[in-house]
Amino acid sequence: MILKFNPDIFHAKRDAEGEVIVVLDGTRDDRKLKVENHYARSLKKYDIHEVIVTDEDGIELGGEVNKIGYICFFEVSQGGHIILGDGLYIAGRLIGKVVGFDDIHMPNHMNIIIQSHDRRSAKERGVVLGDMVSIGTVRKK
Repeated sequence: MILKFNPDIFHAKRDAEGEVIVVLDGTRDDRKLKVENHYARSLKKYDIHEVIVTDEDGIELGGEVNKIGYICFFEVSQGGHIILGDGLYIAGRLIGKVVGFDDIHMPNHMNIIIQSHDRRSAKERGVVLGDMVSIGTVRKK
């Protein structure tokens, strides 16, 4: 059973921060990411996660995402809590909004799915190793 997501229950939360450790390049139209039934995830310090961007609309919990661009792997330097709709920023630039999570590679890493009109890869965006990642409202370079 999927509960109706109510972001208002998150009165205050600490954003997650990290550093790019792998810059990815490439896109796919047939990825078949399974969007898990989670509307929030805690990210622990030192964990490593992958960021994937999609330009698909209408993404739903329990659904599937096929058109993706590869962004990066990042290491969490400040644990935090992220929810659907949070912005994901790299070097202070908004990449997109969190629309889901894919656990296919767990416990190694989680895929954080970001929605944007721009499906370019991190390499095409000029992302470099060491760029700061923040998820939520904080924008750090």
